[in-house]
Order: sequence, then structure tokens, then C-alpha cells
Amino acid sequence: RGRLARQIFSKLCIEKIEKEREINRVREEFSKFKMEKAEQDDEFARMREENAKLKKQLAELLRTSQELGALMRLRRDQQGGRTHAEDDPAAGDDARQVLEDRQLASTEPDKLNSSDSSSAFIENEHWKKVCH
Repeated sequence: RGRLARQIFSKLCIEKIEKEREINRVREEFSKFKMEKAEQDDEFARMREENAKLKKQLAELLRTSQELGALMRLRRDQQGGRTHAEDDPAAGDDARQVLEDRQLASTEPDKLNSSDSSSAFIENEHWKKVCH
């Protein structure tokens, strides 16, 4: 009876050791998984930040493209001797809006000195004559 009890006890000890090894292996895998997930989360955060930057750049490029398009139409119309109303009334409005926006941006109080103000006024008057 003592021998059988020792055999059963030894068998149970071996099973316990095997289960502890399995538990440790699973813990290591889980720890590795958590680290990989944290790295992925960091990568996703970087991707979201980069995506936001790219969206801002795209919006800026689109705005610049619209401004350039309006200015090119204005230049083309000036060189061709046509008015915007003859070809495309909206094109003239676009060009005027771009010029007004630029004029407003160039006359912000913290960015002005006296020469900027006078040249902006002269340029504004010039464009008013051209656009009307």
C-alpha cells in the first residue's frame, strides 16, 4: 500500500510539473501577444497621425490648386482680352474670391508694415479694375 501511494504521488507530481510548464508556456505566449498588440496599437496610432497630416496636406494642395486655377483663368482672360462674364461667370467670381482672400491675409495687422499696406491697397485697386 505504501508503494502504490508513492507511485501515485510521483505520477501526480510529474503531471503537476507538466501542467506548470504548460501554464508558463501559455503565459509567455500571452505576454508575447500583449507586446505585439501594443506594438500594433503604436503603429496604428502613428498611421492615424500620418493620415491626419496627409489629409491636411491634401486640403492645402487642393486649396492651392483652386487658387492657381482661378489665377490662371484670370491671367488667360487678361491676355485674351476677354472678361470672365463672357466665358464663365463663376470663374471670375473664383478669381475675385482668391484675390480678396489673399488681400485679407496680407493685411492682417500683425503682418503689416506701412509699405505692405500701401502696396496691398494699390494691388487691390488694380485687381478691382481688372475684375470689374
